[in-house]
Amino acid sequence: MTGRGFGSPLRQAPGASGDYAPPEACQRPLYWAAAGALALLALVAAFEFLVYSDVFHAREQRRLGNVDALRGVRPAQLIEELQAYFRAGGLELMDQPLFSYRERQHYRDVKRLLRLGRPAMFALCGVLVMVGVGLWRRARRCVGGVWQATVAVCYRSAALLAVVPVLGCLVALDFDRTFLSLHQVLFDSRTWVLPSYSLTARLFPRPFFVDFGLIYLVAISLSALLLLLVGWTLNRGRDRSRAAA
Repeated sequence: MTGRGFGSPLRQAPGASGDYAPPEACQRPLYWAAAGALALLALVAAFEFLVYSDVFHAREQRRLGNVDALRGVRPAQLIEELQAYFRAGGLELMDQPLFSYRERQHYRDVKRLLRLGRPAMFALCGVLVMVGVGLWRRARRCVGGVWQATVAVCYRSAALLAVVPVLGCLVALDFDRTFLSLHQVLFDSRTWVLPSYSLTARLFPRPFFVDFGLIYLVAISLSALLLLLVGWTLNRGRDRSRAAA
C-alpha cells in the first residue's frame, strides 16, 4: 500500500525493471538539485525583471520627484538609454557628457555584472531540464512517482526561497552597511563613490535601492507562496485520487 505524503515509499510501476529504492533514499539529491536550480532561476529572473521594468522605474522617478528634465534630458529617456546600454552595449550614452568619467566607469562595471544574468538563466534552465529528465526516468518506475517528485521539488524550492525574505529582514536592520559592503565587493571603490550632485546619485539615490530591495523581496515571497500552493494542490489532488480509487 502507498502511504500518505510525498516522502512515503511507492510501489514499483507495472512493467518497470531494475532495482528499486524508496524515493526519499534514491531521489533526494535530485529533488534538492532541481529545487536549487528552480529557486536560483526565480531569484535571477525577478532581479532581471526589476532592472528592466519601465513601470518600476517610472514609478520610482515620480516618487523621487524627478519629473523634470535632468541636464536637459528626461529621466525616462536616461533610464531607457542606460537599459539599452546594459543589454546591447551601445556606447551612445557613454560618449555623451551627461555623466562624469567616474560614472561611466561605474556603469561599465554594472554592465559586466548584469550581463551575467541572461547566461545564468539559460544555464539554470539547462540544469532543470537535465535534472528533470533524471527525475522523470526514476520516478516513472513508481506508481505516482512523477507526481511525488513534482510535489517534492515545489516544496523544497519554496523552502529555499523563503530563506531570502528572512535574510532581507536581517539586512534591513543595517541596510547602509550591507549596501556599502556589497559595493565594496562587486565594484571598484574609485568608480562607485559619487558626489550627491552627480546625475547618477539623483537618478538612483538611497531610497531607490531601498524600494528595489523591498519589491524584490515581495516578488520572491510571492514566488515561494506560489510554489507552495502548487505543491499543496498537487498533493491534495493525489490524495483525492487515492481516496476515489
